[in-house]
Amino acid sequence: MTELALPLDWQLEGSQFLAERTQAFLADEPGVGKSGQAVRACDLVGALNILVLVPASVRVNWLNEFKKFSPFDRQETAVFDGKTSPGATGVTVCSYDLLANKKLRASLMARRWDVLILDESHMLKARTASRTKAIYGRKSDGVTGLMTSAKHVWRLSGTPAPNFVDELWTHLHSAGLYPKNYYDFVDEFCTGFKSDYGFRITGTKNAQRLRALLKPFMLRRKKADVLPKLPPIEFEHHTVEPTAVDARAYFGTLKEFDPYLHEDLQKQNAQLKDAVAVGDNTLEYLRSVATSVGTLRRYIGLSKVPGYLDVVKPELKARRFDKLLIGAWHTDVIEALRTGLREFGAVTLFGGTPADKRQHLLDKFKTNRACRVLICQVKVGIGFNATAAYRVDLLEPSWVPAENKQFIDRAHRIGQDCTVTVRYFGCNRSVDADITKALALKGRELAKVFD
Repeated sequence: MTELALPLDWQLEGSQFLAERTQAFLADEPGVGKSGQAVRACDLVGALNILVLVPASVRVNWLNEFKKFSPFDRQETAVFDGKTSPGATGVTVCSYDLLANKKLRASLMARRWDVLILDESHMLKARTASRTKAIYGRKSDGVTGLMTSAKHVWRLSGTPAPNFVDELWTHLHSAGLYPKNYYDFVDEFCTGFKSDYGFRITGTKNAQRLRALLKPFMLRRKKADVLPKLPPIEFEHHTVEPTAVDARAYFGTLKEFDPYLHEDLQKQNAQLKDAVAVGDNTLEYLRSVATSVGTLRRYIGLSKVPGYLDVVKPELKARRFDKLLIGAWHTDVIEALRTGLREFGAVTLFGGTPADKRQHLLDKFKTNRACRVLICQVKVGIGFNATAAYRVDLLEPSWVPAENKQFIDRAHRIGQDCTVTVRYFGCNRSVDADITKALALKGRELAKVFD
């Protein structure tokens, strides 16, 4: 039987905040423990029928959270496919992706839920996305979507607006707190410029007014505020020398680049470097070209692996740290790291890793002394605990600062006893290091509203 976790004062405060509201957003910084607060809030309102919508990878984890934080013995149902029906009572956990199944969606709509919990609710930031419409309604007005079947709707996310504050509109509009349309919201709270592709958002304005709008709806606490005893976090920047990549092995299918792959990538690198150097709207530009420079990003990632291994393998052998969490972006980069670190029991997590296998790997990393390295895709950084590690290396950081932060907070969170050291590894003589600086600037922009 799972030992019941006793809530701390600030967790009770968060639970009370949710329980007192039919529409709310718990936006505590990643690592603070939002799920436990939501479970406790369900107890406070006497919820019998609870629907939790989550990323597919954390369905099992949410059932464990109810066992851990609630003394009530509720029936538990995890929906893994469109054929599974929601539980007759108790807790039903379902992934956002399965809402595409019309039969399942209809069965969820037919129920009357005491509480609807939207975990990682930033996944509902796009007003045109099918899952957003399925939950918030076709116009994100909370009139026709799944949320109409729930008495309480609680949103949870440590990154409420991963890119720009316009991503808050769907939440505020569906909750009835901002009745105007999306374009009015952008005009009121976003800076930007007109381009050939429409208005491009670059930042935030009227932050104080936006804070006032969010105050009765959103509760956000930083780890430093509620966890004063949490060890500090330190950041370091390192560069490694690039190593030639076997283009035939990794890029042989890209015939359009053969035999001019390297020349083409050099041109892309130079163009990116020039654009980043200007400094205006850098991240907006990077987002617009992310797909077209995907080959360059992959090449740079692969070119960093040998130099990085030269750094980290001696450290692991010398036991400078016990466990290591590594973040990368591309599958072949992750596989190259796993191969290079096999002697240290390296295991890998990808976005498509099944939930049961994921939990097994996480348990192995936590408890098996021979398993010292966990290598993950940066975007798989939601819903797992890696406090066994106090060293975090980002070999391929995301171009979205919030995704990097969420990944790092898998280690720097409740349960961490040691100072967490985060190292960003850039590629010497490339645009890689410059992009990291631009990502840091973007993080400060979002902090105007949330921190």
